[in-house]
Parts: sequence; structure tokens; C-alpha cells
Amino acid sequence: MSTKQIFLNNLSTRLSSSAANTDTALHVSDPVPLLGVDEYYVITLDVRTNAQPPEIIKVTDVSPDGLTLTVARAQESTPAQDWDQLNTVVEMRLTSGSLNTLRSNLSQAIDAIEGLLESDDSTLDELQEVVNFIKANRQDLDALGISNIAGLELALGTKVDKVAGKQLSDENYSLSEKSKLSGIQAGAQVNPGDASTSAKGVTQYATGAETAMPSVSSKSVTPAGLHSLLGTAATRDVGAFDAAGTGANKAAEAVTAHEAKTDPHDQYYNASRLTVWSRNKEREALEAATGGACTIELTTNGQACHMFVLPKMTWEDLLPGQELGTGTHEAFIESGVEKSELLVGMYMAAELNGEMVSQPRTTGRRSINWDQSVAAAQASGFALFGNWEWSAVALWCMANGFQPRGNTDYGQSHSHPHERGVYDGDGSGEEYTLLGTGPNSWSHNNTANGIADLVGNRWEWVRGFKMVDGRILLAPDNDPTLAESAWVDTGWNMPGGGTWASQDSTGAPQSVKRALIMPNGIADPDGNLWTNLSGERFPFRGGLRSHAGRAGLGALDLSTARTTSGTGLGLRLSRLV
Repeated sequence: MSTKQIFLNNLSTRLSSSAANTDTALHVSDPVPLLGVDEYYVITLDVRTNAQPPEIIKVTDVSPDGLTLTVARAQESTPAQDWDQLNTVVEMRLTSGSLNTLRSNLSQAIDAIEGLLESDDSTLDELQEVVNFIKANRQDLDALGISNIAGLELALGTKVDKVAGKQLSDENYSLSEKSKLSGIQAGAQVNPGDASTSAKGVTQYATGAETAMPSVSSKSVTPAGLHSLLGTAATRDVGAFDAAGTGANKAAEAVTAHEAKTDPHDQYYNASRLTVWSRNKEREALEAATGGACTIELTTNGQACHMFVLPKMTWEDLLPGQELGTGTHEAFIESGVEKSELLVGMYMAAELNGEMVSQPRTTGRRSINWDQSVAAAQASGFALFGNWEWSAVALWCMANGFQPRGNTDYGQSHSHPHERGVYDGDGSGEEYTLLGTGPNSWSHNNTANGIADLVGNRWEWVRGFKMVDGRILLAPDNDPTLAESAWVDTGWNMPGGGTWASQDSTGAPQSVKRALIMPNGIADPDGNLWTNLSGERFPFRGGLRSHAGRAGLGALDLSTARTTSGTGLGLRLSRLV
């Protein structure tokens, strides 16, 4: 295990070939100094254009020519990414993890020195005396050998030499035991018994009377006859033979029926178990390919759903200045109990075999209202993506300095027209795109293994809050089973609408800002706000394929009723674990 970090001045090179996010061997254009035993480097992959966030990697080995690096990817909470040959620089930079390691090592060294300095005078005197003795007698100590150490040569002459294949033990082998074994005749047996037994083959001693096992050449054996042949212990399940047949020769019928079955041993497995095994293999493959960032969960009927794994986060992680307080983000709390991970559908939900699934290159489920979305997600074994969950993902993006783009201009990005998805063919001229077919920049982490299509394409229903006559009612945490009647009146009345980040949130409670219903003034994503301040209104987020700059992680529509549906409305699945 590499335990000693090595620092070099001005280490800077480039990739000599592109690297995928799963590659653990990187090829560089300039030689890198070799590592010693248990040594490692920490280096950074980056692009000068700021098109993607840096990735910190750990170099654990360098090839003899210095041009191939064996690495561990995605260090210090940076995402593993694809890196192209032309734009990627490889540099040794001072990272927070390196500083923390250095600080820890210095602290341990200082503690050791302080411990020595705090030792009593006699201990220090003894250490100095040892040093002085070694210095004064260096020549004599170097000349020491077996012959000039008193008594050592004589003691070594009496030792027992080791013999290959043998060892010493406390079970000493005495001469009397050797004599006893020498008197036993060759071929002797312990308790040989009746010598005639070996000639009779397999025998039965059920009653003490020796009986040779009879041969059975026919299946025409009655249960009573089988009992007689095999004995009570061997035929304790003879009743099963009786149940298997109806005629006088029930045992024979049972054997014939067993042989006639296509699969006589189907009690050991079934189709559903084989399906689960297959899905687990698919899960293992996805987790291996993404370094555990993504996984596969199964629907109620065993269909695969591709999920992004979001570890528990705190508000200090997202806003280090603590502008929105401290503690675990509400997305990871269910009925007051903290959860370790949030699984978010990598793709909006599509309908497959009557269930909602999260799978790539599918057509998103559309024309579905809020209540139908909640029910469809639950029936498939998941929950509808929650507003607290949307807040966690969006603020994670802001904390990492990246806002995803998407289908915001009829199949392409309005700001980057060269970025296009694959048209899903769902209606003439609509130009919605197949889920997950856009470039990496359409995913929340700017990689192929992120949460796709959060911005644009179709609006997404979210659960966990609503607006009644302008007033926000908000679930206190991410419990998907909490009744609407238990949602808390925040006392906050929403403004009319416009650019979401420019809304006046003066006086808004912290919970409303945390839920990304109102801006916080520090990390506010793009998008517009739409409201209808009369009646009961339910939220959808992200924007539509025609919304251009009005779409975004901050985009929020509170203008429609729970019964609203249309081709531009869909849903996403989630699960807390």
C-alpha cells in the first residue's frame, strides 16, 4: 500500500492518448519521475477552458520509461471523467487533501518530539548514555563475532541442527515408544472383526443379524417391499411415495412420474430467481464501470432501473459559509431518520410493461398528472422524485461550479446549438429527445454517468410541497408517505414570477430557501418562476424543450392544478436507502 506522498516542483505534462472515466492507466507525453517503495503522487487532470471540473488522481506506480501512470481515480470527492488528449493537462498541484495529509504528518511528528521533550531527565540521560557508548566503542562493536563473545561458540556447539522437513515440538518421541511400534507385525489391523465380512459386499445390521443387500432389478416394488429392502431409517419418507401414486403399485408410479418430468428438480430454482441473478450481474457491471457512482435497482416486477447514487450531504458541504445553516440536508431525512444514500433515476421515467423504469434511450412518460405520477412511482417500487431531492442535486451542482444544459430549443441547447439529443419521434415537430441521448453537459455532473435531462426537454413533477392561494405548504423532510395534511404552513406567500434568482426573498423562512422555492442569494441556479396565486397549485421543475434561457435548475412552475397533464409533463423515480 502506498503510504508516502511525494511532492515535485513544476510537474506538468499532457495526456498522450485520451482517457475514459474508468481507465486506471494513463499515458503522458513527458516522462514522470519513478516512485520508490510505498510512495505515491497526487496530480490533477484539468482543461484550460474550464469546460469541465478538475479531477484529482493518485499515482501509485510509474512505468520504467515514465510515460504510463497507474492511478486511482476520483480522489478527494472529485468526479471521474472522460479526458481528451488535445486539451487535458496533467499537473501536480497543492490540493486540500495533500495539505491535510501533510498537516497530519507534521502534527504526529510534533507530538512525538513533545513527548520526548516531556520525558523525565533520567530517561533522556539514559538515551544519551547509549548514544555516547556507541560512539565511543564503534570500532569494537564493528569487530564483534561468534569467536570473541564469551561462551557463545561453546553454546552453539551443543544445539540440535535443523533437518529439512522436520521440526521440534513438545511431543517427545521416546525409545520405549519406538520399541513398541517396532514389535507390530506388518499389515496388522485394529479390531478386524469377522474376516468373512469383506467378502459379502454391502451388508445390513439393522437388527444385529447380518444380511447381504439384495439386488433390485425392477421398479415394480410396493412401499412395503421397499420398506423391507431398505429398512426403517432409509424409508422414513415412504409416505411421499403413497401420495405420488394412486394405484396398488404406488412406488413404481412415483418413480415413473419423476422420470417423465422435463425438469424433476425445479424445487431448487425458478424463473424469478434466475431473473434476479441476471439483474444482479447487470448491476455489478454498471457499478464496476462507474466506480460505484451508479447502480441498478429493480421495480416491483423485476425490471432494471439505472440510478445515480448520491451520498448523504450536509448544508456545510453545499454552502461552507453556512448561509442556510448546518446539519444534514432534508433530502436524506425520512420521518426524522437520517439515510446514508439517495438513489436518483439517471433518466426520467419511461413506461415499460406497465411500470415506470429509468432506462437510457427511452421515450419519457408524458401526459400524466401529479397524483398519477405519485401512484405510478409507488406501484413500481419507488417514490416520485421529491422537491427536497431536487434541491440537493441542484445545490450540489452549484457547489461544484457547473449548471447542466439540456434540450431547450427543440432538440438542441439554445446556448450551444451543436449540442443535440436524439429525436424521440413522439409527435410531429415536437422534438423532444430520447432520454439520456444528449452530451455529457446535459448531465448534472458533466459526465456520461450523471443524472440526465434535468434541464429542458420535459417538465418534472416533484412531491413535497404545494401552494394554496399563494401560501407555501412544505413537508418538513423527505418522507414520501407523509400525508399532505401534515405539510407545514411556512407562512410565506409567493411573488408573481419572472427570473427565479432575482425574486425578492426578504423575510422568506430558511426552509423555503433550503427547498429552492425562493433564492438564497449565494448559490442560485438559472431559470424562471411561473405562479398562479389563486387556488391549489402543484410544482414541476426544470423547464421545457422550448424554454431557452428560462429553463434551468431554478425553473419552477406553480401555475397549474394537480390534475394538469400534457405532452410536456413527466416524472422521475427516486429511492432513499
